[in-house]
Amino acid sequence: MTVDGLPCQNGAGCTVAHPPARAGAVTAAPVGPPADPLAGPAARQGGRPVTWDREKWRAWRDGSHGPRSPGALDLPVLAAVAGPETDQWQQNGLGSLKAIALLQRARQEIDDETQGWILVARGRGMPWEAVAEALDVTPQAVRQRWAQLEAPEALAAAAQHPSPAVRRGVAAHPATPTAALDHLADDPDPAVRAALPPKPPIPPAARR
Repeated sequence: MTVDGLPCQNGAGCTVAHPPARAGAVTAAPVGPPADPLAGPAARQGGRPVTWDREKWRAWRDGSHGPRSPGALDLPVLAAVAGPETDQWQQNGLGSLKAIALLQRARQEIDDETQGWILVARGRGMPWEAVAEALDVTPQAVRQRWAQLEAPEALAAAAQHPSPAVRRGVAAHPATPTAALDHLADDPDPAVRAALPPKPPIPPAARR
């Protein structure tokens, strides 16, 4: 069985999305295990289903400003270690080790940012198929790598992550436990605090 042209990972447990409102638009219906943590919290908070415009996404991805364009990786950290022609590093001694160390640090930062933005995207209702396209992997691969991070206990642990990018994603995810959200309300990073859901207004009777 397939859903939106993609293999169904859960057989009879899959849900087929309603027909899109316009060409190329795909409504983010739950696809996969019924225990998907996004389905319950998002519905309880009254969020509307996200419409993922696959054609618009692919037009940007393959365009002159997308990640496949020649200038997409014109980043300072890559320019610093691009190769001998840059004359940034000596070709002997510790030069190569310095380049490796810098790239390793950049890789960790990128991994943290990726995790944070995946949590933000999922918290806003993006389906795993959309995240898989952004990562240029299969939906099965993205679920195997990232889906466990949406478990409430994993989100609670990630609220203590040293990277503000990860904490920002935790703050934006509807499955994050209340205790973790209360902890993040005092986060030193303003971007983390801004990602928190708005608190419901206090009833007049409770103000007395």
